[in-house]
Amino acid sequence: MACASLFLIAATLGSTFWVTIAATVTADAAFRDFSPAEADEVASDAAVVPPENPLPVLVLQPPTAAADRRPRILLAEDNVVNQKVASRVLEKEGFVVDVSGDGRQAVDAWKRGAYDLILMDCQMPQFDGYEATREIRREERETGAVSRIPIIALTAHAMKGAAEDCRRAGMDDYLTKPLDREQLRRCLKQHLGEKRLAIGG
Repeated sequence: MACASLFLIAATLGSTFWVTIAATVTADAAFRDFSPAEADEVASDAAVVPPENPLPVLVLQPPTAAADRRPRILLAEDNVVNQKVASRVLEKEGFVVDVSGDGRQAVDAWKRGAYDLILMDCQMPQFDGYEATREIRREERETGAVSRIPIIALTAHAMKGAAEDCRRAGMDDYLTKPLDREQLRRCLKQHLGEKRLAIGG
């Protein structure tokens, strides 16, 4: 069992307060082969919004030197625990990971970043992964992009038609949650090719 502290703002009352809640992290929250101990550790370490910055912001890693650039992945995921788990796994695989909390942030990050691949959660509030992908593809067409960025859908829907929905939106592939690390490795190797092989994948 892990506890997470949430910083809340009561706008109508003009007051602020912290609430600590207990939350059990299940395998469905992240990776199929992530042990309960690992998941609990990640949950207890999950980022919370600091009082001085009550709005969620995009987490960006410092740029790496061009001569020694590891593949850079943008993770679009609104669940904080999933963000932490996936980021940790990807970093252990040798990637640089940036995190956005919704589809709009993902589009904005893609516009100003230099990414090799996007992992896009399909179901996010306000601006979901399908909308974000359609906007990225539209921008690529309108600007005459030389190549299009691989976008891999992350979906909880293992039902018939999910793959087609993702491809209609412009996604290149999809992974069904909960993920396992080997499945992720194979997918990244397929879509990153030589960039992935350069770091020993």
